[in-house]
Amino acid sequence: MDIPQLEADEAIRSYIPGLGIPTLLQSPKTGRIYVNPLKQWVKPFTLTTEPFTMELPPFGKSQPIPMVIDNKGDFEIIGGMFESDQPEGFTVLMSDPAGKPMFSNREIHVSTIASGAGAVTKFSVFGPESSGGRVYRWPDSYWLKVNEKKRVLHCVFRNLSPLANIARFALHGLRWYHTLADVRTANQIHALYEQRRRIAPFFYTTEQFVKLAVGEKRDFDVRFTDGPWNEWLKSTVVSTGTFRVSIAETATGKRFMDDPIPGDQVFGPGEFPFMLWESALFEPNYKLTLSLENTAGVDNTIWVTLGCRHLEIS
Repeated sequence: MDIPQLEADEAIRSYIPGLGIPTLLQSPKTGRIYVNPLKQWVKPFTLTTEPFTMELPPFGKSQPIPMVIDNKGDFEIIGGMFESDQPEGFTVLMSDPAGKPMFSNREIHVSTIASGAGAVTKFSVFGPESSGGRVYRWPDSYWLKVNEKKRVLHCVFRNLSPLANIARFALHGLRWYHTLADVRTANQIHALYEQRRRIAPFFYTTEQFVKLAVGEKRDFDVRFTDGPWNEWLKSTVVSTGTFRVSIAETATGKRFMDDPIPGDQVFGPGEFPFMLWESALFEPNYKLTLSLENTAGVDNTIWVTLGCRHLEIS
């Protein structure tokens, strides 16, 4: 068992989302092994919609549905899970109570940011019933701060099926029970939040909805928002058929591949996202052009999602 040689204060400051909090620590000065005092105040947690089970009418759109966090502690989102009775799934748009989108430039297909649809590879088939073991980890965590009041997210879902759809949506992560901790630990948790609040996940899709006729090829823009810098780390897609893609920076013409290549070599499903070997950093209000060509032999609907994170700088 690898026991980090850190003092308690250092362990709290060195927390990295997704890597877990060490249970035991060893003092580099005395060699003494002790329980990390932070560990008892952090627990895994799953946040669901209220109600959890939602019935969406054919091609219907829901009213804003709340996801409520009580005031006992902050919630740090690590990833997402969903269930859909219809194979077409549904879209999701998450916002704060003021209606400002929090995680995406517009509605995105739930299968591109959460596990739940299963996945088919050339060697194995992973069914939806085992999706919980392959939670899509977001490009970075998102820390929802609570104080004296509750915190709420609003989600709007749109059914993509011509049939009524029973849907469920959940976000998994950590509860930081700072309100129940001693003052010293609570202050350290707050300091950790202050270090992380300038980093947030954000998902970009094409500015326009993508549906290509047989053999059609068309360019689509992805424009990054004003304000923060944007770092692209993961790529996911849901489509009704095969396609080819080439990606380039709109302003400079810098290409990410020489020629169009199959979409499954650039994007993965939500449960097995394509991980860029090196992240790509873009300044605010930058734009990418995606050239998409339908190779399916039938009309093709394509939901592309770039898993990014926003970086706020001073």
